Amino acid sequence: MIEKTVSIVGTGYVGLCTAVGFASKGYKVVAYDPKAVVNARQIFGDRIEYARSSMECLKGAECCIVVTEWEEFKQLEPKDFVRQMKSPLVIDGRRIYNQKEFSRRLNFASIGLSA
Repeated sequence: MIEKTVSIVGTGYVGLCTAVGFASKGYKVVAYDPKAVVNARQIFGDRIEYARSSMECLKGAECCIVVTEWEEFKQLEPKDFVRQMKSPLVIDGRRIYNQKEFSRRLNFASIGLSA
């Protein structure tokens, strides 16, 4: 078992595919989505952990992958990731964050299309 935690912020289709990939490779996966968690629980059961908030989802993670552009996630600031994560590496799959601002404070990559 890999002793690394990946936080998945957003559990829609892309989030579910991402979680499956990491969980199948032995990573601890913690997911949060204020609207899609019921669906995620039906699919994963107890194979991944579920956070009750975005901050709880980030806590202790080595990597956070943002795959949904809910307003709650857009409000997260670099300091939130730095304070909560073990080693803040953020992959913004929806391009909801300012790359210059985030890159100054943590390991950050923007990929994919914006919403």
